[in-house]
Amino acid sequence: MAAWVLAMSGCGGGGDSQATATVSIANVLTEPIGGSYLSDDDASAQTFFQYDVVGDKGLLKANGVFVRVDDPAGLFNAHWATFDWQAGRGLFYISAYVPFLPVGSSQGAVKVWLCADEQCKMPLAGSPVTVPYSIHVSPGLAFNQLSPPYDEITIESSFGEVTDLAAIPLTVPDGTTSISVSPELGGRRGQSVFVEYPFLEDKTAVAARAELLPTPKLILTGQLRPVGTYYTIVTVTANYAYSTGEQAQTTKKLVVTYKVNDAGGTKYLLDPARLSFEVSPQIDSTSSPIKILGSGGGIASYSVEYLPPDGSGNLDAGPQAWLELNDQSVMQTLPWHWTNAIAIRCNVFVGEKVECLAPGRYEAILHLKVWQADGSTLDVPMPMSLSVKP
Repeated sequence: MAAWVLAMSGCGGGGDSQATATVSIANVLTEPIGGSYLSDDDASAQTFFQYDVVGDKGLLKANGVFVRVDDPAGLFNAHWATFDWQAGRGLFYISAYVPFLPVGSSQGAVKVWLCADEQCKMPLAGSPVTVPYSIHVSPGLAFNQLSPPYDEITIESSFGEVTDLAAIPLTVPDGTTSISVSPELGGRRGQSVFVEYPFLEDKTAVAARAELLPTPKLILTGQLRPVGTYYTIVTVTANYAYSTGEQAQTTKKLVVTYKVNDAGGTKYLLDPARLSFEVSPQIDSTSSPIKILGSGGGIASYSVEYLPPDGSGNLDAGPQAWLELNDQSVMQTLPWHWTNAIAIRCNVFVGEKVECLAPGRYEAILHLKVWQADGSTLDVPMPMSLSVKP
């Protein structure tokens, strides 16, 4: 019959009484505890401890063997202990959770007591057994000034702002050669993932970049979004090399809550603020998505204003209308947020093919007529430029 052994930490008065001489431990198998780790490793520095019990096992009653670890540094505990009555053999592990260990080198020894009682007033003969340890913990990847184990940050901006909102100092492993980041659509713990419209090309509300020099840091930039709250998960990866030259990497995730507040006066914005295209005479069309951001309403119609030549070198397109929407109906049905693509046509078909625009730059303004909930409309202009290569 097998019974669980009660594992306790800290021996206290384990050596204050006489050993239970008629019961002893023998055939102890264990190894020193050692290794090198990063401070953010989700791992344990551990070793096994196997032993046999010889003598009058009846003195152990039906409780098995109690294990107590005498560790002055308070780092180690006994875990996952079993005792097989039929074989008279016990097994457990001595371990320390790496994130709880101090950065640097930790050396010492623990004393392992095996006792017939929970208070360890009846230690078995052969106790204690000394198990040495030598562990080195190097700084891992960490977001400084944030509170583990859940790394989170809340950033805010006013509607229409696109700016760096946070610069979080990073601790990186020794020998780090590069840092990369990967923002992704995220959700709060315990909630479903925040879902934006499935056809959106960019599903994250926060852009991120990392700098290694002069000091490691993660920089968060809010993106143009309608008023509301958004969640982004930023995965940071540090690539580093051991002293042996072996390459390795470690990652950490940051949950970002991004709040976009009402700016008061600004109701609609276009992202990007203007579009510039470059085409060759051999290309009939090209396109680019345009995002229209606002608090409500939709796009009722659009018109194009082609600008005349000016002193900056802008040319006159003449009768050749080179700007149109690919699918106006999609734009009309969107409640807010995104338009469909814009098409630039270098060659215009009016019965017959008209020659392409002459090489040079052409400019126009796309006027989007946006209706609001109160029935009024706003003109939202978007500058456009087309460069035709020779």
